[in-house]
Amino acid sequence: MRLAGGAGAAALLAACGGGKPASTPAAPATTAASTASGSAPASNGAIVIANSGAKLPTEGVKFNWVDSGDAKALFFKPYFAAYSQAHPNIAITYDPLPFDKITTLLPIGFQNNNAPDVFQLPGQISLGQAIQNGWARPIDDLIPDFDTWKAAFPPGSFLTGLNVFEGKTYGPPLTNPGGDTSLCYYYPPSDWKSGQPRSSIDRSARP
Repeated sequence: MRLAGGAGAAALLAACGGGKPASTPAAPATTAASTASGSAPASNGAIVIANSGAKLPTEGVKFNWVDSGDAKALFFKPYFAAYSQAHPNIAITYDPLPFDKITTLLPIGFQNNNAPDVFQLPGQISLGQAIQNGWARPIDDLIPDFDTWKAAFPPGSFLTGLNVFEGKTYGPPLTNPGGDTSLCYYYPPSDWKSGQPRSSIDRSARP
């Protein structure tokens, strides 16, 4: 499985962690915790690893994730620890690296067939280039009930040339043509039961 860039990473998290809850016991904030279907995340701030309905491997799997680290590492490190606790057969190696090292790592990794499973693309490599190089694959067949999942995102989340290429989807966008450098999709408390994600940026409310 190869998913390139932040867009693919977001989609992969949706495929592995969204939807119905897993039957893991309650745990501290850095580990997995279960929750009733449709309920809010644990009030103590615990990371909840939910069951998306995707078919996960039962054999041992080693999974490598590479990005630039910085602030997002504060979430990913405890998230991956919680995910491996919920799914002990899946071992996740998280490697935060400077962009210059990622730029060097990717071509060599794909040439030697040991590229990371998920990686953040450096700025000089577009998602379109990564797809053309064979570094990425679409997510249409990875996420259960994909059409419903896709329809839940805000209008304009899926655009040809941005995260849709030749009719295939490569993840929700983390950037947009309006000038904002990133988007965060989240569930307000009123939407926990409906499961409808909203963008943290509402252009309709801006001048």
